[in-house]
Amino acid sequence: MRTLPSVAGTIVLALSGVVLLGWALQVRALQSLYPGFVTMKANTAAGLAASAIALLLLDSGSTRGGRTRIATLMLALFVTSLGVATLAEYAFALDLGIDQALFRAVEDAARTRTPGRMAVVTAFGFTLLGIGLAPIRWTRRWSGDAAQGVVIAVAALGLTSLLGYVYEVIPTAGLGQGVQIAPHTAVAFVLLSAGLLASRAEVGWMATVLADRAGGVLARRMLPLAFVLPLLLGGLRQLGSRLGFLEIAGSSATLAVATMIAFGIIIWRTAAELNVADESSRVAEQARFELAVREAETRERLDGEHRARELAERAREAAEQAVREKDIAHAIIDKALSVAEEQREAAERAARDHQDTLTVLDRVMESTTIGIAVFDPALRYVHINSALAAINGRPAKAHVGRSVLEMPPVHSGDMAASLQRVLETGQPIINREHVADSVGSSSRKRSWLVSVYPLRSDDGQTMGAGVTVLETSEQRLLESQLRQAQKMEAVGQLAGGVAHDFNNILTVITSYSGILLYDLAAGAPMRDEVEQIAAAADRAAGLTRQLLAFSRQQVLEPRMLDLNELTAELEKMLRRLLPASIDMQTQLQPGLGFVLADPGQLEQVLMNLVVNARDAMPDGGQLVIETADVELDDESAQLHAGMKAGAYVTLTVSDTGCGMNDDVRAKIFDPFFTTKEKGRGTGLGLSTVYGIVRQSGGFIWVYSEPGQGSVFRVYLARSGSVDTPRTRAAGRAALREGSERILLAEDESGVRAAARMILERAGYTVLEAANSETALELAAAAGAKIDLLLTDMVMPGLNGRELAERFRTLHPDAAVAFMSGYTEEAIQRRSVFDDGVVFVQKPFSPQRLLEKVRVALDGFQRDRAEGLA
Repeated sequence: MRTLPSVAGTIVLALSGVVLLGWALQVRALQSLYPGFVTMKANTAAGLAASAIALLLLDSGSTRGGRTRIATLMLALFVTSLGVATLAEYAFALDLGIDQALFRAVEDAARTRTPGRMAVVTAFGFTLLGIGLAPIRWTRRWSGDAAQGVVIAVAALGLTSLLGYVYEVIPTAGLGQGVQIAPHTAVAFVLLSAGLLASRAEVGWMATVLADRAGGVLARRMLPLAFVLPLLLGGLRQLGSRLGFLEIAGSSATLAVATMIAFGIIIWRTAAELNVADESSRVAEQARFELAVREAETRERLDGEHRARELAERAREAAEQAVREKDIAHAIIDKALSVAEEQREAAERAARDHQDTLTVLDRVMESTTIGIAVFDPALRYVHINSALAAINGRPAKAHVGRSVLEMPPVHSGDMAASLQRVLETGQPIINREHVADSVGSSSRKRSWLVSVYPLRSDDGQTMGAGVTVLETSEQRLLESQLRQAQKMEAVGQLAGGVAHDFNNILTVITSYSGILLYDLAAGAPMRDEVEQIAAAADRAAGLTRQLLAFSRQQVLEPRMLDLNELTAELEKMLRRLLPASIDMQTQLQPGLGFVLADPGQLEQVLMNLVVNARDAMPDGGQLVIETADVELDDESAQLHAGMKAGAYVTLTVSDTGCGMNDDVRAKIFDPFFTTKEKGRGTGLGLSTVYGIVRQSGGFIWVYSEPGQGSVFRVYLARSGSVDTPRTRAAGRAALREGSERILLAEDESGVRAAARMILERAGYTVLEAANSETALELAAAAGAKIDLLLTDMVMPGLNGRELAERFRTLHPDAAVAFMSGYTEEAIQRRSVFDDGVVFVQKPFSPQRLLEKVRVALDGFQRDRAEGLA
């Protein structure tokens, strides 16, 4: 142990000298010392040479002299500065020019931007080594432990790097950053650390190791084994793996067993020697005790009783010391046995954890709704989970061991070809869509996303293929419903815009034709022509009302309805629409819940569905009208995009007619789509039904097959209240003239002129405005009060509702009436006006306009009188 510093320093000095010679002569063999090893950098060799010289000076004992001490300190400072400067280059991306200060690294320049630079771990090791080499006397125990801790850290860096090479974990040799540390650099670090520890054996941890007590003996026996055994066994493990004697798992088990055996042997040997030493100590103590007794007896005779007691006390203390040393030895042995037991338990826990992981993985595969299967290179099923087995329609056990050709999956018709391609190319196939009939049914299509991917071993070889199957049938259904809803919404907006423009045009026609009819007496020339104009305008208005119903832009007047009562009231009229060859039946559920809807609109829905069913049965058949209360859960609500689970009332119309195929069923709600011959239908019947149902907050579901008839089912939200809202105007007001003052706001000049003529001819005073801003200016500048604001709902700038709100701040005692071909505001508020609001639907006749104006004026005055009372 005393010669270790000089031996270590000499070896390192010779090693660094050989490497520096290799750099001077540019001989790579001298730089790496072994073919294939990483070369030691010139700066590294210089730092190791300086460290070796400093170690030799420390071991010589001459550092107490002034010059030698200064030289050692300068060498230690050089070593630390070299490490710190290189770390700074790495940390701040600098080039201080020290990497090639001694020699140019020609080969490194072709591979890296920092040729000749030592590894990060080497630089860090020099930083610590320089601190440990400093010729400072460590007087306190903690300072000695700290100094030797720094040196031990350098040794740990070297040993870690060597383990990286032995176990072929090269990133460990470089600690994950920078270039790799050369193996002979790591050896030099270990030798220099051992020499430094031996040179200061009187303090710190080395004092414990070199002690003559049982702890020192155990440490000197165990520590070499702890450092050398992993390197030796690791090398043997890698050699066995390379030669094919051991697999990875087998080599790991062999390493664990060898470690346990080695530690067991050393513990047994140490325990045996400690037992021998303990017995020798006991015999020696017994002999010393007997000698002490005899000496005590002799001295007792010479010195008396006091001397005898003193010798006896010493003998007792010696015996107690022997017992204490024996207890310490036993404690050390117990600790070693405890460590071995902990290692065994850790190995058992690792095996249990591995088994638990496999169990959890099996449970996940069996619990997931995604189909999973594993195939071997011969395309045989190795494993298949329950989800995929259910898709194939066969038990999981029936698949295992059989070829995919014997049991082809229903989710992919070319699975064998896909598996073969993945096994040959090693490239996965991701999310290939496949559509097929469901097992046991040929009418329903199901779709899946199928992925096939290679399974590779640790060495990268393809050992099989895995398959995942995700069913997307419900997703495709929802996407189809969403696309249909978006298409209907777009067509509805177009239809609403067209209806609005036509209503403005028809308003002018119906207004002026009405004025002409009012002025022309019966039998007057041209009266028949004017009546034809008015009749044509009414027919056109009927078409625009159907377009507004489809686009959900008409104004509804909802109230609580009992569909049973509505159906019963219409039953006689509906039967008159049907020929004798069609048998109509009603199945109305007693105690049916109420719905909030416009009764006139629902009558149109039922009538259109019955007429549609009649046209589907030209040769006769059966038509059934049903009502029922239903509760829809989340799964059932997926029939329609946007439908929510809850309580509904259904109105179902079914027939036994010709039915429809998928292509026709996808277009039946499109406006102007019809399968009837030319002249027998407008194509607006079912589109009107769709618009009314959706505007009422409901949904419609259709089922049909060619030759099997059709079923139309309307879902309306069930309401628990039966109270009907109060309406301001009941019945039709009498048509009479008036003298009130009316502010007319309308952006269409033709409509505005016609409405003004009608009102002025009836005796009203009319203030005319082409937009909301002009209307507000007239309202603010009016000398007398204004009795009624008659405004269009959709105008540039402020809309009708916003105009009415500002107008009432100027004339709170005035009434308000709205008119429009369709109401954008009403759409935003679900197309329902507040209770009691007067609305004039375009196109209107003079009688209809005057009637609505009178209703607004009289109703407002009546409400005001009731409020004052």
